[in-house]
Amino acid sequence: MKYALQDGVFWLVCLGALLLNAAIFRSRASNYAADDPRMRKEADAIVRTFVAYIGGLFVLTMAGATLGLSGGLLTPISGRRGALSSFDIVYLVLYAGVFLRATWWVFGEGGAELLAKHHQMFRFAPSNKVGVMLLWVVLLLALGYGIVRAIADAALTAAAADERRRCCANIQLVPAGTSC
Repeated sequence: MKYALQDGVFWLVCLGALLLNAAIFRSRASNYAADDPRMRKEADAIVRTFVAYIGGLFVLTMAGATLGLSGGLLTPISGRRGALSSFDIVYLVLYAGVFLRATWWVFGEGGAELLAKHHQMFRFAPSNKVGVMLLWVVLLLALGYGIVRAIADAALTAAAADERRRCCANIQLVPAGTSC
């Protein structure tokens, strides 16, 4: 399971980068919200939620990649090994759930206003509600494209594997000089 360990290490590095970003966000928040306990509390809640949801996905991804549960969706180092596995499908549902929940928070529960209020925590972040919402839409479009592409690639890989199996199962019907 060498390939699985490499991918697990990749996701461990991603988790480390996430925690480093969280520390940087907290440091910035302590600078701009030092005199306002309410702002500091809000900033801490944003960082904790960010780490809990995204960190949780990274830990799940790391476990699935390391244990070889992923069909290749979550294995960027070793590459795609086959069609989407049951683990990949559960992961995609959880991933979509996290981003649907976050989208509801941004658009329906005042999250855009809160993120705009704390724009100093993030580099080059919009400082108004509309800017945060536009940035969120762009993020969702990029993530959606990535998910659709990964599913399509997995479907094509599965179709090619099925074709090879059918060809090899009927090997006696294959003309001489051709291969499966």
